Amino acid sequence: MMRTLLFDDSGEIWDANSRSLAEALQASLSSDELAKYVVRNLGFISAAESVGSVRLRLRPAIVSPTALSALCYWLHDQTIERVLISFLDGEWTHELVRTCEEAVRALLARVKFSAADREGDFLHLSKPLHDLPGTSHCTPCSRPGRSRAANSTASGCSRFWIRPSTVASCCSRT
Repeated sequence: MMRTLLFDDSGEIWDANSRSLAEALQASLSSDELAKYVVRNLGFISAAESVGSVRLRLRPAIVSPTALSALCYWLHDQTIERVLISFLDGEWTHELVRTCEEAVRALLARVKFSAADREGDFLHLSKPLHDLPGTSHCTPCSRPGRSRAANSTASGCSRFWIRPSTVASCCSRT
C-alpha cells in the first residue's frame, strides 16, 4: 500500500490522505487535488512511499528550503532501494536513483537557493508610506501641522493608521 506524505514550508510532515492539511489551509479540494496544488503552488514536496521505493514530486523553482531539509532528514531515516524524483519545470521530468544519497545530490543539483536564482519568487517591493495613493487603506499619520511628506522620525511621527476612520490615528494615543 502506498502512503503519501507532504513536506510543507515550515518543515512539518502531513499525511496527504488526512483532512488535517485541508482544514489547516481552509481548502475544499480532495486529498489528491490538494497534494497536486500544494506542490505546484506552495513549494511543498510530495513523497509517496511503497515497499522499498519512494516517488518524490516537487517544483524546484518554488520549493521551500525548509521542506527540502525536512525531506532530506526523512529520507535518511528510510530503507530505500530506489527513488523516483519528478521535477516540475514547466513540464514534468523524472530521474530514477538508487540511494538516498543520490536522491539528495539530485535534489540539490536542481533546486536553487541563492537570491539571484530565486529573484522574482515574490511580488513584494518596499514602498515609502508617503508614496501610497490617497485611496490606500494604509495612510501615513497626519497630525495637525504635519504634511504627508514630512512624516518621518525627524518630524516626530513615522507611524501610520489604517482606514476606515473607525480605527484611531496612531498619534491619538500618547
